[in-house]
Amino acid sequence: MITQTENRGWVTRASQIVSIIFNPLLLLTYGMAIVLFSPAIFFIPHTGIKTLLFAIVATNNLVIPLLLILFLKNRNLISSYNMGQRKERLVPMLAISLLYLITSLMMMRLRVPDTIKEFLFAAASVAFVTTMVTFRSKISIHSAGAGALLASAIVISITLNTFMLPWILASILVAGVVMSARLHLNAHTPSQVYLGFLAGLLVMGGVMLI
Repeated sequence: MITQTENRGWVTRASQIVSIIFNPLLLLTYGMAIVLFSPAIFFIPHTGIKTLLFAIVATNNLVIPLLLILFLKNRNLISSYNMGQRKERLVPMLAISLLYLITSLMMMRLRVPDTIKEFLFAAASVAFVTTMVTFRSKISIHSAGAGALLASAIVISITLNTFMLPWILASILVAGVVMSARLHLNAHTPSQVYLGFLAGLLVMGGVMLI
């Protein structure tokens, strides 16, 4: 028989795994993969071009930020990779927001579909907004990423009139699981989790629609 303590231990481990798999940096990468390889972007004819664009985004917005976090931890400038304290999140978040903006500006200069440009600029906007909020409150960046992922799927479905229902449903599921995981781990208060989700959802959706 599984005791309550053992059951809670499994839930905690599952929540930790969810937090890693759906790390905010990875959520943007997942979103970019949806944008590039979904039926909505069929008018980019060559898979090689899509792969190159994805590699640029993954390098600037995933690999470099991860290396930055490793560097900060190695220098003891952050106490843990989770960056549990609000103040120690500020420098990494500002740097990551700048990297997001640089990636967005790079894409603006390339001949790529507007949907890709809108997605990346909106993602940079979410990053800057959550960073600004972090100066006052420890907003849930995981939840913001989940909200942004859901918003991007909805907006692409509406603006391009394409079938994105599976992605929308998957994004809703991811958002629910991520928010539940963050609450179970006591990483945030409920208000911080909900604020993060709404910030990601509204900023991402609003910027992509403008």
